[in-house]
Amino acid sequence: MSVTSTKALYYFLRAALALLGLFLVSSALFSFLSPDIAHSESQRPTWQNTLLDVAFLLYGLLLLVPYRWLRQPFLFPIALLVFALGILWAVYVGISGFVGLVQGRKSWLILPVSIIFVVLAMAAPTALMMRRRLDADMK
Repeated sequence: MSVTSTKALYYFLRAALALLGLFLVSSALFSFLSPDIAHSESQRPTWQNTLLDVAFLLYGLLLLVPYRWLRQPFLFPIALLVFALGILWAVYVGISGFVGLVQGRKSWLILPVSIIFVVLAMAAPTALMMRRRLDADMK
């Protein structure tokens, strides 16, 4: 792949990830500001929901940070670790959705949604490594 097509792919991934980060931050803030609307009546906000909202907020903020900042030698491994945790979360949600499908509790539509979760989670570290390689090629 040429440098130009790699750059175009990188900028497409970054735009998609920035939109995802904006969505995660806004949904977490909405959940904090009006928990009665964000969580149903049967499921009042608990410490688990609050912890998940904080995780979504931090992950979304990390997606909004320019990747040129994250390629620093001390921040790069931390960012990759956070992105790996995001991949693990997406795989966990996908597996639990598949188990719910097999048990008859969930619709078959959980499969494409789970695949989208995993693909988006894998796009973040891929874009970070692409940025690092592009910077090395430009020198």
